[in-house]
Amino acid sequence: MTEYLIIDLPKTREIGAVMFWGIGSTVTTANPNAAMVVNSGHLERNLDRFDNGATTQAVLKSVVDEHNGQLEYLLHLPLRENVA
Repeated sequence: MTEYLIIDLPKTREIGAVMFWGIGSTVTTANPNAAMVVNSGHLERNLDRFDNGATTQAVLKSVVDEHNGQLEYLLHLPLRENVA
């Protein structure tokens, strides 16, 4: 199955860096290696949690791995809410 990482959009905007859902007690993390990995089946069964645009954005893990160090290119939005 395809693997995804989940970007927490509100936290990303607040911090100004791409923030992923974390594992266990880590709510969010900037480190993709410490992020929660979900498969496509889990994603599809939980569309109420993974809204893909309002509060979360699912990103292919393989794409995140390719963008190591330049994660802002994963998003098509400014990192800070107050950016014009």
